[in-house]
Amino acid sequence: MLGNEAADLDSVACAAAYAALLQHRGQPAVALVAVPRADLALRPETLALLAEQGVAAGLLLCSDEVEVGRLAEEGRCAGVTLVDHNALGSAHQLLRAHVTGVVDHHVDEGAFRAASPRVVAPVGSCATLVTELLAADAPALLADPALRRLLLGAVLLDTGGLAAPPAGRASDRDAAAVRGHLAPAVSDGELQALYRRLQALRNDQAGLRTRDLLRRDHKVWVLGGWRVGISSLALPLPLLAARGGGESVAQAVPRWAAEQGLDWHLTMAAFEGPSGFERHLAAWAASPAAAQALPGLLAALTPPLRLAPLACGWAGGVAFGQGELTASRKQVQPLVAAFCQAQPRG
Repeated sequence: MLGNEAADLDSVACAAAYAALLQHRGQPAVALVAVPRADLALRPETLALLAEQGVAAGLLLCSDEVEVGRLAEEGRCAGVTLVDHNALGSAHQLLRAHVTGVVDHHVDEGAFRAASPRVVAPVGSCATLVTELLAADAPALLADPALRRLLLGAVLLDTGGLAAPPAGRASDRDAAAVRGHLAPAVSDGELQALYRRLQALRNDQAGLRTRDLLRRDHKVWVLGGWRVGISSLALPLPLLAARGGGESVAQAVPRWAAEQGLDWHLTMAAFEGPSGFERHLAAWAASPAAAQALPGLLAALTPPLRLAPLACGWAGGVAFGQGELTASRKQVQPLVAAFCQAQPRG
Protein backbone atom coordinates (compact mmCIF):
# COMPACT_ATOMS: atom_id res chain seq x y z
CA MET A 1 0.00 0.00 0.00
CA LEU A 2 1.41 3.37 -0.94
CA GLY A 3 0.15 6.60 0.61
CA ASN A 4 0.69 9.99 -0.97
CA GLU A 5 3.76 12.22 -0.76
CA ALA A 6 2.35 14.36 2.05
CA ALA A 7 2.30 11.24 4.27
CA ASP A 8 -0.26 12.73 6.62
CA LEU A 9 -2.32 10.75 9.11
CA ASP A 10 -4.91 9.91 6.45
CA SER A 11 -2.28 8.35 4.17
CA VAL A 12 -0.61 6.42 6.99
CA ALA A 13 -3.88 5.13 8.49
CA CYS A 14 -5.31 4.14 5.11
CA ALA A 15 -2.14 2.33 4.02
CA ALA A 16 -2.03 0.39 7.30
CA ALA A 17 -5.75 -0.45 7.23
CA TYR A 18 -5.81 -1.53 3.60
CA ALA A 19 -2.71 -3.67 4.14
CA ALA A 20 -4.58 -5.33 7.02
CA LEU A 21 -7.51 -5.97 4.67
CA LEU A 22 -5.29 -7.72 2.11
CA GLN A 23 -3.60 -9.73 4.84
CA HIS A 24 -7.09 -10.73 6.06
CA ARG A 25 -7.71 -12.07 2.55
CA GLY A 26 -4.51 -14.09 2.74
CA GLN A 27 -2.48 -11.78 0.50
CA PRO A 28 0.98 -10.58 1.65
CA ALA A 29 0.95 -6.79 1.96
CA VAL A 30 2.95 -3.98 3.55
CA ALA A 31 2.15 -0.31 4.09
CA LEU A 32 4.73 2.13 2.69
CA VAL A 33 4.95 5.70 4.00
CA ALA A 34 6.10 7.92 1.14
CA VAL A 35 8.62 10.01 3.13
CA PRO A 36 12.05 9.28 4.60
CA ARG A 37 12.20 8.03 8.18
CA ALA A 38 13.59 11.36 9.44
CA ASP A 39 10.50 13.20 8.16
CA LEU A 40 8.17 11.31 10.50
CA ALA A 41 9.27 13.71 13.23
CA LEU A 42 7.46 16.48 11.30
CA ARG A 43 4.15 14.65 11.83
CA PRO A 44 3.68 14.70 15.63
CA GLU A 45 -0.06 14.08 15.42
CA THR A 46 0.53 10.79 13.59
CA LEU A 47 3.30 9.68 15.94
CA ALA A 48 1.20 10.57 19.00
CA LEU A 49 -1.85 8.64 17.81
CA LEU A 50 0.26 5.61 16.91
CA ALA A 51 1.94 5.67 20.31
CA GLU A 52 -1.41 5.90 22.10
CA GLN A 53 -2.53 2.74 20.31
CA GLY A 54 0.66 0.91 21.21
CA VAL A 55 1.95 0.95 17.64
CA ALA A 56 5.70 1.61 17.43
CA ALA A 57 6.69 4.07 14.70
CA GLY A 58 9.55 1.68 13.90
CA LEU A 59 6.99 -0.72 12.47
CA LEU A 60 6.25 1.73 9.64
CA LEU A 61 8.17 1.17 6.40
CA CYS A 62 9.45 4.46 4.98
CA SER A 63 10.49 5.41 1.47
CA ASP A 64 14.21 5.50 2.23
CA GLU A 65 14.15 1.97 3.65
CA VAL A 66 13.10 0.09 0.53
CA GLU A 67 14.00 0.62 -3.14
CA VAL A 68 10.53 0.10 -4.59
CA GLY A 69 11.66 1.16 -8.05
CA ARG A 70 14.36 -1.50 -8.09
CA LEU A 71 11.92 -4.12 -6.81
CA ALA A 72 9.55 -3.21 -9.63
CA GLU A 73 12.28 -3.39 -12.27
CA GLU A 74 13.33 -6.81 -10.97
CA GLY A 75 9.77 -8.12 -11.12
CA ARG A 76 9.55 -8.50 -7.35
CA CYS A 77 6.57 -6.18 -6.93
CA ALA A 78 3.32 -8.15 -7.22
CA GLY A 79 1.08 -5.11 -7.12
CA VAL A 80 0.66 -1.64 -5.66
CA THR A 81 -2.52 -0.10 -4.27
CA LEU A 82 -2.56 3.69 -4.10
CA VAL A 83 -4.37 5.11 -1.10
CA ASP A 84 -5.08 8.82 -0.62
CA HIS A 85 -3.99 9.60 -4.20
CA ASN A 86 -5.03 8.34 -7.61
CA ALA A 87 -1.99 9.29 -9.72
CA LEU A 88 1.64 8.50 -8.97
CA GLY A 89 3.89 11.26 -7.72
CA SER A 90 7.12 12.05 -9.52
CA ALA A 91 9.20 9.92 -7.13
CA HIS A 92 7.32 6.70 -7.89
CA GLN A 93 6.86 6.67 -11.66
CA LEU A 94 8.70 3.32 -11.92
CA LEU A 95 5.68 1.74 -10.22
CA ARG A 96 3.25 2.79 -12.97
CA ALA A 97 2.98 -0.67 -14.55
CA HIS A 98 2.41 -2.28 -11.14
CA VAL A 99 -0.56 -0.29 -9.83
CA THR A 100 -3.45 -2.71 -9.32
CA GLY A 101 -5.74 -0.76 -6.97
CA VAL A 102 -6.75 2.82 -6.14
CA VAL A 103 -8.68 4.16 -3.13
CA ASP A 104 -8.79 7.96 -3.00
CA HIS A 105 -10.86 11.07 -2.31
CA HIS A 106 -9.04 13.64 -4.47
CA VAL A 107 -10.06 14.91 -7.90
CA ASP A 108 -9.92 11.98 -10.31
CA GLU A 109 -6.94 12.37 -12.65
CA GLY A 110 -8.16 9.50 -14.83
CA ALA A 111 -5.18 7.18 -14.38
CA PHE A 112 -5.24 3.40 -13.80
CA ARG A 113 -8.76 2.85 -15.17
CA ALA A 114 -8.27 -0.92 -15.07
CA ALA A 115 -7.36 -0.98 -11.38
CA SER A 116 -9.51 -3.11 -9.10
CA PRO A 117 -10.66 -1.84 -6.77
CA ARG A 118 -10.78 1.66 -8.19
CA VAL A 119 -12.65 3.78 -5.66
CA VAL A 120 -12.33 7.53 -6.24
CA ALA A 121 -15.05 9.54 -4.51
CA PRO A 122 -15.33 13.19 -3.33
CA VAL A 123 -15.60 12.54 0.40
CA GLY A 124 -13.73 14.45 3.09
CA SER A 125 -11.26 11.71 3.99
CA CYS A 126 -9.80 8.67 2.28
CA ALA A 127 -10.16 6.91 5.63
CA THR A 128 -13.92 7.04 5.08
CA LEU A 129 -13.59 5.03 1.87
CA VAL A 130 -11.25 2.50 3.50
CA THR A 131 -13.68 2.16 6.42
CA GLU A 132 -16.50 1.43 3.98
CA LEU A 133 -14.40 -1.27 2.28
CA LEU A 134 -13.52 -2.86 5.63
CA ALA A 135 -17.15 -2.80 6.76
CA ALA A 136 -18.26 -4.50 3.55
CA ASP A 137 -15.49 -7.07 3.19
CA ALA A 138 -13.86 -7.62 6.61
CA PRO A 139 -15.98 -6.15 9.42
CA ALA A 140 -14.01 -8.15 11.98
CA LEU A 141 -11.04 -5.84 11.37
CA LEU A 142 -13.11 -2.90 12.64
CA ALA A 143 -13.29 -4.65 16.01
CA ASP A 144 -9.63 -3.71 16.48
CA PRO A 145 -9.74 -0.52 18.61
CA ALA A 146 -6.30 0.64 17.44
CA LEU A 147 -7.25 0.43 13.76
CA ARG A 148 -10.56 2.19 14.41
CA ARG A 149 -8.81 4.98 16.32
CA LEU A 150 -6.28 5.59 13.55
CA LEU A 151 -9.00 5.80 10.92
CA LEU A 152 -11.14 7.98 13.20
CA GLY A 153 -8.30 10.44 13.77
CA ALA A 154 -7.73 10.65 10.03
CA VAL A 155 -11.39 11.39 9.29
CA LEU A 156 -11.57 14.05 11.99
CA LEU A 157 -8.42 15.83 10.85
CA ASP A 158 -9.38 15.72 7.17
CA THR A 159 -12.88 17.08 7.79
CA GLY A 160 -12.17 19.70 10.46
CA GLY A 161 -13.89 17.61 13.13
CA LEU A 162 -16.76 16.57 10.81
CA ALA A 163 -17.43 20.23 10.02
CA ALA A 164 -19.20 21.32 6.86
CA PRO A 165 -17.44 23.60 4.32
CA PRO A 166 -15.74 26.05 4.40
CA ALA A 167 -14.28 25.25 7.84
CA GLY A 168 -14.26 21.52 7.06
CA ARG A 169 -14.91 19.09 4.23
CA ALA A 170 -17.27 16.58 5.84
CA SER A 171 -19.78 14.71 3.68
CA ASP A 172 -22.65 12.50 4.77
CA ARG A 173 -20.44 9.46 4.10
CA ASP A 174 -17.74 10.76 6.46
CA ALA A 175 -20.29 11.20 9.24
CA ALA A 176 -21.75 7.75 8.54
CA ALA A 177 -18.31 6.13 8.71
CA VAL A 178 -17.67 7.71 12.10
CA ARG A 179 -21.11 7.13 13.60
CA GLY A 180 -21.73 3.75 12.01
CA HIS A 181 -18.34 2.07 12.33
CA LEU A 182 -15.47 4.02 13.91
CA ALA A 183 -16.98 5.67 16.98
CA PRO A 184 -20.66 4.74 17.37
CA ALA A 185 -20.61 5.13 21.15
CA VAL A 186 -18.34 8.18 21.40
CA SER A 187 -19.95 11.49 22.33
CA ASP A 188 -19.68 14.60 20.15
CA GLY A 189 -17.67 16.22 22.91
CA GLU A 190 -15.13 13.41 22.93
CA LEU A 191 -14.83 13.53 19.14
CA GLN A 192 -14.21 17.27 19.20
CA ALA A 193 -11.66 16.90 22.01
CA LEU A 194 -9.73 14.33 19.96
CA TYR A 195 -9.90 16.53 16.87
CA ARG A 196 -8.68 19.62 18.73
CA ARG A 197 -5.79 17.70 20.30
CA LEU A 198 -4.64 16.23 17.00
CA GLN A 199 -5.07 19.56 15.24
CA ALA A 200 -3.02 21.33 17.93
CA LEU A 201 -0.23 18.78 17.48
CA ARG A 202 -0.31 19.17 13.71
CA ASN A 203 -0.26 22.97 13.91
CA ASP A 204 2.52 23.18 16.49
CA GLN A 205 5.25 25.25 14.81
CA ALA A 206 7.64 25.22 17.80
CA GLY A 207 11.15 24.30 16.82
CA LEU A 208 10.40 23.97 13.10
CA ARG A 209 12.58 25.81 10.63
CA THR A 210 10.95 27.47 7.62
CA ARG A 211 12.28 24.63 5.47
CA ASP A 212 10.59 22.11 7.78
CA LEU A 213 7.27 23.90 7.38
CA LEU A 214 7.60 23.81 3.60
CA ARG A 215 8.50 20.13 3.39
CA ARG A 216 6.18 18.79 6.12
CA ASP A 217 3.14 18.65 3.82
CA HIS A 218 4.52 18.96 0.29
CA LYS A 219 3.55 17.33 -2.99
CA VAL A 220 5.17 17.48 -6.43
CA TRP A 221 3.62 17.00 -9.87
CA VAL A 222 5.00 17.07 -13.42
CA LEU A 223 2.32 18.84 -15.47
CA GLY A 224 2.74 19.70 -19.14
CA GLY A 225 6.49 19.43 -18.66
CA TRP A 226 6.42 21.83 -15.69
CA ARG A 227 7.54 20.57 -12.28
CA VAL A 228 5.22 22.04 -9.64
CA GLY A 229 5.37 21.71 -5.86
CA ILE A 230 2.65 22.76 -3.43
CA SER A 231 3.22 23.05 0.33
CA SER A 232 0.29 23.22 2.75
CA LEU A 233 0.65 24.74 6.21
CA ALA A 234 -1.39 26.29 9.01
CA LEU A 235 0.41 29.58 9.48
CA PRO A 236 -0.69 32.94 7.99
CA LEU A 237 1.76 33.99 5.30
CA PRO A 238 2.66 37.32 6.99
CA LEU A 239 3.70 35.39 10.11
CA LEU A 240 5.71 32.94 8.02
CA ALA A 241 7.45 35.81 6.24
CA ALA A 242 8.24 37.47 9.57
CA ARG A 243 9.72 34.41 11.26
CA GLY A 244 13.01 35.36 12.86
CA GLY A 245 16.08 33.18 13.22
CA GLY A 246 17.32 30.55 10.80
CA GLU A 247 16.27 30.82 7.16
CA SER A 248 13.89 33.53 6.01
CA VAL A 249 11.19 32.81 3.47
CA ALA A 250 13.32 34.53 0.82
CA GLN A 251 16.08 31.98 1.52
CA ALA A 252 14.08 28.85 2.32
CA VAL A 253 11.66 28.78 -0.61
CA PRO A 254 14.22 29.04 -3.44
CA ARG A 255 16.50 26.55 -1.73
CA TRP A 256 13.65 24.09 -1.25
CA ALA A 257 12.49 24.65 -4.83
CA ALA A 258 16.02 24.02 -6.12
CA GLU A 259 16.36 20.89 -4.00
CA GLN A 260 13.12 19.55 -5.49
CA GLY A 261 13.97 20.68 -9.03
CA LEU A 262 10.81 22.79 -9.28
CA ASP A 263 9.68 25.35 -11.83
CA TRP A 264 6.96 26.71 -9.55
CA HIS A 265 6.43 26.43 -5.83
CA LEU A 266 3.04 27.32 -4.31
CA THR A 267 2.52 27.77 -0.58
CA MET A 268 -1.05 27.35 0.65
CA ALA A 269 -1.98 28.41 4.19
CA ALA A 270 -5.25 27.52 5.97
CA PHE A 271 -5.82 28.82 9.49
CA GLU A 272 -8.25 30.36 11.95
CA GLY A 273 -7.93 34.15 11.78
CA PRO A 274 -9.45 36.85 13.98
CA SER A 275 -12.68 36.79 11.96
CA GLY A 276 -12.84 33.06 11.27
CA PHE A 277 -11.38 30.59 8.79
CA GLU A 278 -8.98 32.05 6.20
CA ARG A 279 -6.74 30.94 3.36
CA HIS A 280 -3.62 32.49 1.81
CA LEU A 281 -1.68 31.48 -1.30
CA ALA A 282 1.83 32.45 -2.45
CA ALA A 283 3.61 31.63 -5.70
CA TRP A 284 7.32 31.47 -6.41
CA ALA A 285 8.78 31.10 -9.90
CA ALA A 286 11.92 29.01 -9.53
CA SER A 287 13.09 29.06 -13.16
CA PRO A 288 13.29 31.78 -15.84
CA ALA A 289 10.68 30.02 -17.98
CA ALA A 290 8.36 29.76 -14.98
CA ALA A 291 8.83 33.45 -14.18
CA GLN A 292 7.80 34.36 -17.72
CA ALA A 293 4.68 32.17 -17.50
CA LEU A 294 3.77 33.13 -13.91
CA PRO A 295 1.38 35.99 -14.85
CA GLY A 296 -0.61 33.56 -16.98
CA LEU A 297 -0.78 31.01 -14.17
CA LEU A 298 -1.98 33.65 -11.70
CA ALA A 299 -4.55 34.91 -14.20
CA ALA A 300 -5.88 31.36 -14.51
CA LEU A 301 -6.10 30.94 -10.73
CA THR A 302 -7.44 34.36 -9.73
CA PRO A 303 -11.14 34.13 -10.72
CA PRO A 304 -11.87 30.62 -9.39
CA LEU A 305 -9.87 31.17 -6.17
CA ARG A 306 -10.91 34.84 -5.79
CA LEU A 307 -7.34 35.92 -5.14
CA ALA A 308 -6.61 39.38 -3.76
CA PRO A 309 -3.06 40.78 -3.35
CA LEU A 310 -1.68 40.36 0.15
CA ALA A 311 1.08 42.57 1.55
CA CYS A 312 3.19 40.34 3.75
CA GLY A 313 6.86 40.83 2.93
CA TRP A 314 6.98 37.70 0.78
CA ALA A 315 10.31 38.68 -0.79
CA GLY A 316 10.82 37.23 -4.25
CA GLY A 317 7.29 35.80 -4.52
CA VAL A 318 3.72 37.01 -4.80
CA ALA A 319 1.14 36.46 -2.06
CA PHE A 320 -2.65 36.60 -2.00
CA GLY A 321 -5.60 36.28 0.27
CA GLN A 322 -7.84 33.51 -1.05
CA GLY A 323 -11.55 34.32 -1.09
CA GLU A 324 -12.69 30.84 -2.15
CA LEU A 325 -12.36 29.17 1.23
CA THR A 326 -13.45 25.70 0.09
CA ALA A 327 -10.51 25.37 -2.32
CA SER A 328 -7.73 23.41 -0.63
CA ARG A 329 -4.73 21.92 -2.43
CA LYS A 330 -7.04 19.13 -3.57
CA GLN A 331 -9.02 21.67 -5.64
CA VAL A 332 -6.11 23.95 -6.60
CA GLN A 333 -3.88 21.28 -8.16
CA PRO A 334 -6.35 20.53 -11.01
CA LEU A 335 -6.51 24.27 -11.82
CA VAL A 336 -2.71 24.38 -12.02
CA ALA A 337 -2.71 21.20 -14.10
CA ALA A 338 -5.20 22.67 -16.58
CA PHE A 339 -3.02 25.74 -17.11
CA CYS A 340 0.15 23.66 -17.47
CA GLN A 341 -1.43 21.37 -20.03
CA ALA A 342 -2.69 24.39 -21.99
CA GLN A 343 0.73 26.11 -21.77
CA PRO A 344 3.26 23.25 -21.87
CA ARG A 345 6.86 23.96 -20.97
CA GLY A 346 8.97 24.90 -23.99
